[in-house]
Amino acid sequence: MRLDNYVGQSYNKVATKLRNEGFKVKRRSAPSNTFGTGKILQQNFNPNHQFDPKKKTLSFVVSTGIKEITLKDLTGMTKGQVVAYANEVELNPTFDYAYSSTVPSGNVIRQTPAAGEQIQQGGSLMVYISRGKKTSNELKSFSTRVTIPYHNDAKPIYDQTDDSTTSENSSELGTDPVTDSSSSLDESTSQQQPEENVILIYLKDHDHDFSRVYRQMVISQDTTVSLPFKLTKNEIGKYKIVRDGKTIYEITALLMKCTNRS
Repeated sequence: MRLDNYVGQSYNKVATKLRNEGFKVKRRSAPSNTFGTGKILQQNFNPNHQFDPKKKTLSFVVSTGIKEITLKDLTGMTKGQVVAYANEVELNPTFDYAYSSTVPSGNVIRQTPAAGEQIQQGGSLMVYISRGKKTSNELKSFSTRVTIPYHNDAKPIYDQTDDSTTSENSSELGTDPVTDSSSSLDESTSQQQPEENVILIYLKDHDHDFSRVYRQMVISQDTTVSLPFKLTKNEIGKYKIVRDGKTIYEITALLMKCTNRS
């Protein structure tokens, strides 16, 4: 008898048909994320081949559906240990962080679903990692706005020609004075175009080193910038603004702004 490829078909229907043809049929079970419960996953023979029912025993692997996993207790584990466990049982962990007065920093506080509950293989697992005890040194964020004044060193350029002398000489020669429009002072060209100021901003807070430039920019008019800070209660913020190589602002009294912020 020529047999077909039965993968994906109902085991009960296929087994009944083959037994009616005289074959002995066996099964074993396995979980599957692809095939539903009762569907054939594998068979121990090649399709489209002839087999003698009296000499051939047919075996099938049948799906029990998606595997259910009973979660272990992750409390106290490190993030690395959770990742290793999730890879082993084929789960997708997501991490969040919270303060805890009892669980050391870096260890698991709790999980969702909870330990002992069942979850399908490939499902999501939420894990909360401890930041340690919440202290008065918690980071606080704020910003301050600073207006950087523009400074123009350009000086007006004037025509140095003596018009009176030119007129007198022209009269003596019996000719009319000649007016050179290119030598006349034009209001639009009597002053150079505004020069740009090169601005360097230095910032000191929990995340920034005061020795490194936080921001570089050029301005051609008064410009307002917003400077972000992150400080703990015991830290002092600081910023410095340098315009064309000269320090114009250096402010250090930012601790009060941080500690008074609700």
